[in-house]
Amino acid sequence: MFLFEKGTANSKQLLGVGATTATLGIISLLLIQLAASLTNGYLFRGNIAIMIAFYILKFIAFSYQCASDPSNGFILSFFGYTFGVGLCEELVKAAPVLLRMRSPKGIDWRGACVWGLASGVGFGVAEGIMYSSDSYNGVHTFGVYLVRFVSCVALHAVWSAAVGITIWHQRKKLAGDLDWKELTLVVLIALAGPMTLHGLYDTMLKRDMAVWALVTALASFGWLAGLIEWTRYQEANEAPPPKKALRSIRVHQSPMLPSE
Repeated sequence: MFLFEKGTANSKQLLGVGATTATLGIISLLLIQLAASLTNGYLFRGNIAIMIAFYILKFIAFSYQCASDPSNGFILSFFGYTFGVGLCEELVKAAPVLLRMRSPKGIDWRGACVWGLASGVGFGVAEGIMYSSDSYNGVHTFGVYLVRFVSCVALHAVWSAAVGITIWHQRKKLAGDLDWKELTLVVLIALAGPMTLHGLYDTMLKRDMAVWALVTALASFGWLAGLIEWTRYQEANEAPPPKKALRSIRVHQSPMLPSE
C-alpha cells in the first residue's frame, strides 16, 4: 500500500484481495490437491471433457509426488515443484487478477501489480500459519518464523505481482469470449516465469543449496523489477505527444490605394 503506486486499485480492494486468497484461495488449493490425490491408481475413459480434467489432476498428483519424494534428484524435483507446487499456487494467487481483468471495469497495470502483491501476501501469511501449526511450533527456533513470515511472504508477493502485470499485458486476449484452450494458453503464458522461479527456489531448498536459493530469490525480484520498468517504458512510448500551443500570427495588410 505504501511502497507501490496503486493505480486504479484502492486500499479496501487490496485488503479484500489478500483476505480472499488467504481463505478461499487456500481452500481451493487444498481441494485441488485432494482431487489430484484421489486419481492415484485409477484410469478413466469416457466423456472427453471429464477425461481431460481427470488427467490434468493426475499430472498434478504426479508432480507433487516428484517434488515430495526425497530420493528424487534435481531434475525430477524441479519438474515436480514447477508443474505441481508452482503451477497450482501461482494459479490460485492469480485468480483475483484474472477475474478482475475479465470484468467490465478492468484494472490498469499498476492496479494489477498491487492486486498481485496483496494476493501473494495473503497466501504467504496463510501458508505460514499452516506450516507453523503443523511443523514449527514447539519444534523450531525463532529463525524459521522470520524465513516463513518475511522471506517467503515477500517472495509469494513478488511472484504473484509479476503474474498480475503479465496478465495485464494479455488483457486484449482476455477480452470477449474465450474457449478453454485459449484461456489456458493465456494463463500459462502469464504463469510461466514466476512458476518456474518458484519451482527452482523450492528445489534449491530441498537440495540444501541455500546460496543458489538466494540467487533465485534475487532473480525473482529482478524479474518483477524488469517487468515494471518494461511496462513503464511502453506506457511512456504509447502516450500521446503533448499538444503544441498554436502561435497567433498577425497579418499585416497594406492600405488599399484609391482607384484612379
